[in-house]
Amino acid sequence: MNTVRTPLFYMANLGAEVARLSIARERSVVDTEASLARCLHILDEYESIETSPGGRKEAETLRRVLVDFVKEGGQYSVNAEQLEEYFMPFALRLQRE
Repeated sequence: MNTVRTPLFYMANLGAEVARLSIARERSVVDTEASLARCLHILDEYESIETSPGGRKEAETLRRVLVDFVKEGGQYSVNAEQLEEYFMPFALRLQRE
């Protein structure tokens, strides 16, 4: 299967990596850093093809939230369940395409 790399594709894949990030936070710093790096790489790829100002702003916000998510006592009070809820619609839409 050769999936077209659309903004939706990247957001759905980011959601899957964020789920791995949540698990990695429980395991080790090394796993967490590796997963966060993959999340940020996916966001870079997303931003390279996203043309809408709203989408670019969303990516900037997600980047800040994800970096903060792995910090002890971060600035934002976002938990794993909230992130999962945020990304679920992207995965569902991608499956329907």
